[in-house]
Amino acid sequence: MKEGQPHNAGTFLVQDGTVALKFTFEPSEYDTVAITHEPDAGEISREGEIVLAAAFMNEIRS
Repeated sequence: MKEGQPHNAGTFLVQDGTVALKFTFEPSEYDTVAITHEPDAGEISREGEIVLAAAFMNEIRS
């Protein structure tokens, strides 16, 4: 997320209780990472409820 606007960064793959996520982005271009529970993994826009969110630390964004 940047300034409250969501951007799709990838999709979690879940199998037998194990989760994987592969994505590529430049942390300095965003201020927050959020995980949502989406009804359709193929959608680009975020509709689901945010289940976890955290701001990036300045050291990572530098």
